[in-house]
Amino acid sequence: MSAATISKSAQLTCSWDRPTTRKLLQIIADDPGYRHTLFGKALYKGKENRKWVATRDLCLTLFQEEAGWIASMRKKGLLKREGGRWVATDEWTGRVNDPVKGLLNRYVLQHPTFESAQGARGSIADSSS
Repeated sequence: MSAATISKSAQLTCSWDRPTTRKLLQIIADDPGYRHTLFGKALYKGKENRKWVATRDLCLTLFQEEAGWIASMRKKGLLKREGGRWVATDEWTGRVNDPVKGLLNRYVLQHPTFESAQGARGSIADSSS
């Protein structure tokens, strides 16, 4: 994967490759909470808040070994070291556009369920080079 970068407006970007995309799908597949929060149709108070927290947590899981991404996030004040691991600071709010959020937002519009996003032609896993 290309190193993720962060701009002054706290936009996080990356180039997706198939292994990273498949890893993202596997993490979502293994966690019913992620599937419901990111793809569920249920409307309930606070869902949007849970959605950005879920994409933030997925982003941290996926990119924790990316030194360039970690350095950019630290420089921007969005990550800190706590208890031997990287955690988001209070600066990482729902206004931060992370790469997971961007990728999932495109597909949730096209595929309202996780199963359709995972298995459809043109699915998330097929979209990366």
